[in-house]
Amino acid sequence: MGSLNHTEFISTNGRVTSHDGPPYWHDVCGRIVHSEVRLPLPVLTRRPRLPDWTIRYGSGDPRLAIDASLVFRSMVRPVTSRSERLGVEVTAYRDATGLWWHSEAIGAFHVSPDERSVTVWPDARADEGALGVVLTAPIAAFVLYHLNLPALHASAVATEGGAMAFLGSAGRGKSTMAAAFVRRGVPLLADDLLPLEEQPDGVYGQPGLPSMKVWEQTAEHTLGLQPDSLPSLAASMPKKLLSLDGQPTLTREPSRLQRIYLLDRYDPVGTGRETIEIIPLDRRDSLTTILGQISCAPFLRAIDYARYLSLFARLVAQTPVQVLRYPSGFDHQKTVCARLLEDLEKR
Repeated sequence: MGSLNHTEFISTNGRVTSHDGPPYWHDVCGRIVHSEVRLPLPVLTRRPRLPDWTIRYGSGDPRLAIDASLVFRSMVRPVTSRSERLGVEVTAYRDATGLWWHSEAIGAFHVSPDERSVTVWPDARADEGALGVVLTAPIAAFVLYHLNLPALHASAVATEGGAMAFLGSAGRGKSTMAAAFVRRGVPLLADDLLPLEEQPDGVYGQPGLPSMKVWEQTAEHTLGLQPDSLPSLAASMPKKLLSLDGQPTLTREPSRLQRIYLLDRYDPVGTGRETIEIIPLDRRDSLTTILGQISCAPFLRAIDYARYLSLFARLVAQTPVQVLRYPSGFDHQKTVCARLLEDLEKR
């Protein structure tokens, strides 16, 4: 596949256009949201049905409604998938009123007890892009989990032989790995947020958001794009937003998961080697890995995991979960992709 032309990725394919102002209608992984905040997604020109969930701006000071004695969990949580550069201090609260998510740099977010309404109090330093990143990542993952659409913190592509998913902590290269396949003509299934659905013949990856969050180096060296031609996720975030809506490089059809790879990237210069290893995990370690990669895991209680435990167990029973140990660097992407496609052929 040749170099990708940026203009090929920004088409709205006739279904979405610019909007004069809020409220906006968006499709988030097949669930409709009615939002006063414009999300980094195509805007639907016509209301398709009643919304599955809503987003609105709050009034007053949200701190007055938060009881610090009911802290659910505190953690350092990145606003994108790369904590090394974009980590912000986040505190999550859970009480009788629902879930609270707060960051001094971005704002406060409240999810209602029925998980169908999100209220936003932006920080004065946050732009709409930063709000959109939070609302389409950790907050959306939490809402979708309770709308019968659990999602993994993963990127995935849909090959002719089924879907391959890439797991890993922040900065492990999930989006870059998916981008390497996209450059080679394999459609993207999801980036960063991979919804799962159980069907009679197995567990499928559902189409995620119609975009990718990529570093400038990935845009240039993997996808062949000019980074300056892509919009930033937000003013404070160096990652770029690549829209794929309506393009052949994006699939809107579910794909049965055939391989799951836990990425373990190493420096070939520092180690003096360039080998690619695929190491199978046993059933117990596979399930532990999957549970650790649920997108909204920091917000879940023990009882919440039980809701989809049978789905996760079926997933690891049908799909090999393997550690992929591979050399970093754009020069190695062709070899790594070829090795994974070869592994996929082993039924």
